[in-house]
Amino acid sequence: MNRHYFLFWILSLTFLLIQATHVNAAPPEIKTIRVVMDDDYPPYAFRDSKGNLQGITLDQWKLFEQKTGIKVTITGMNGNKAYESMLNGDFDVIDTISYNADRAKIFDYSNPYATIDVPIFFHKNISGITDVNSLKGFTVAVKKEDSSIHFLKENGITNIKEYDTTEAIVQAAKDHKAVIFTMGKPPALYYLYKLGIQDTFNYSSSSLYTSQLFRAIYKGHSGFMPAINNGFAQISEIEYEGINKKWFGLTNMPFYEHPLFRVSVIVAGAVFLVAFLLFIGNRTLRRMVQQKTNELWNALRSKEQVEAEIRELNAELENRVIERTSQLEDLNSELEESNALLEEEIVKRENVEEEIRALNEELEDKIRMRTSELDQLNTILEQHNGFLRESQRVARLGSYVTDVITREWQCSPELEEILGIDAIYPHTKDGWVRIVHPDWRAPLSDYFLQIKNAQQRFDFEYKIIRINDGEERWVHELGKVEFDQQVNRLRLIGMIQDVTDRKRTEEEIIYLSFHDQLTGLYNRRFFEEELKRLDVVRNYPLTLVMADVNGLKLINDSFGHAVGDELLKNVALVLRKGCREDDIIARLGGDEFVILLPNTNPAQTEQILKRINALASQERVIYFLWL
Repeated sequence: MNRHYFLFWILSLTFLLIQATHVNAAPPEIKTIRVVMDDDYPPYAFRDSKGNLQGITLDQWKLFEQKTGIKVTITGMNGNKAYESMLNGDFDVIDTISYNADRAKIFDYSNPYATIDVPIFFHKNISGITDVNSLKGFTVAVKKEDSSIHFLKENGITNIKEYDTTEAIVQAAKDHKAVIFTMGKPPALYYLYKLGIQDTFNYSSSSLYTSQLFRAIYKGHSGFMPAINNGFAQISEIEYEGINKKWFGLTNMPFYEHPLFRVSVIVAGAVFLVAFLLFIGNRTLRRMVQQKTNELWNALRSKEQVEAEIRELNAELENRVIERTSQLEDLNSELEESNALLEEEIVKRENVEEEIRALNEELEDKIRMRTSELDQLNTILEQHNGFLRESQRVARLGSYVTDVITREWQCSPELEEILGIDAIYPHTKDGWVRIVHPDWRAPLSDYFLQIKNAQQRFDFEYKIIRINDGEERWVHELGKVEFDQQVNRLRLIGMIQDVTDRKRTEEEIIYLSFHDQLTGLYNRRFFEEELKRLDVVRNYPLTLVMADVNGLKLINDSFGHAVGDELLKNVALVLRKGCREDDIIARLGGDEFVILLPNTNPAQTEQILKRINALASQERVIYFLWL
């Protein structure tokens, strides 16, 4: 009966498989597939040093082409452009795309073929970056249209800077323009090692989230999806593994780490343990019976021996009582002699106490005299302290002392006024971090690490945010580190002065040295320095646009220089509106202007000039002529 039952199930499963094959056996006939993918996602899709497209996804599509006979045309481009080209209908399939709800309204997705961890990458000098909540207050670099943007905004991170490519983000990290970024772990590690900064950046132990790579088609073109899924299903696991080994490399697994070896060891160990426990149990039971018998015989012999020892002890005790009685009699005679000596010692002690009382009276007189002198010194010291506090208040200067071990600090009332705190504010490390401006926390920490290593005085200017009113202020900190005999740091002693007014004056001077006073644009000096700085390969093509104002001299002569100045201001305003945020606009002098456009080709330059001309045609300079 069991054989018939088993045969019935085999026939049923065979029938279901035949039916499933029949249902899926006739997808629409497809002879060619046009595929577009992101060419900046190593090792899945990226370009070699000669610009050739390569990677895991390319090798999988080649196998797909061999298995199905369908001609596959693959195009690689920037991820954003690939997405736009797919929306325009230029391609049948988009590869290396992640899933989100908005895209699912437009595309049908295949099965995922890769799972990608997305951790946080941060400069090694930054500590405390563990999860998305620790990113608050920092600027996070991401790739445009990446799923991480949606994830960060959902978790309250809005200070985000977007870049066109993955390599551009890592290049910005190398150029110290980005200290925190998030992206897929494989491409991040590839470019970190490629640009030689792998030792400069760490990444979080846990990922922000896990992403997956899919292939997708535009909704309405569903005939492609069965062909794609069936084609990739024909690729064996061994072939997939071979492609992964090619791009991820090989790892040698010791035989003792193989799962089959571990299972064999566990089974053999279990069998041996059961047999050993049975053997030990039998031997233990026999040994316990023999031991219990021996214990009973030993207890009987011990009882007889104890009775004999008690009789001997009673006889010995009687002898010791007699001996002790004789010793007590001798001690009584010695005690009488000691009492006589004690009476003599008591008389001597009374004499000494009398001398001590006399010395105490003399000491009290000296103490009263010394106390009076100290009161006078304290009065003088208090006056000096008052002068010091008043001078610190006038100079906007306060002092502090910090215990290096506990990280607790004490400060003068003048410093509390500068920091905008009171006596109940927590004078701890966390309390101090709240006062320091977020942009200056990392530089200040790095500076004190250098001081720790160099064992020298410190002198540093940075920004704070006053606690009571939230005002940003500049302070100048001076001080030193105290060490013990073993050169261990004990405490920090220093002074902090409010130098906001001086810093603002310096900033105004610096601003005026690099800006045109009339238009607010950069001046010739700044332009010449920026031209030298930007004249590098990564900013090519670098476009230079020269412009001047027609008829400025005629306007100045006819209507006065005030009208001419208004015209120049309007020209500066039009140039600002027409150019991009990162473009350099400068007034060289008189009616001459120059625009510096990094990474701008002729077509882009033409668009900018058209925008400037359109804005200029809308501007008017209104003036009044008084008679």
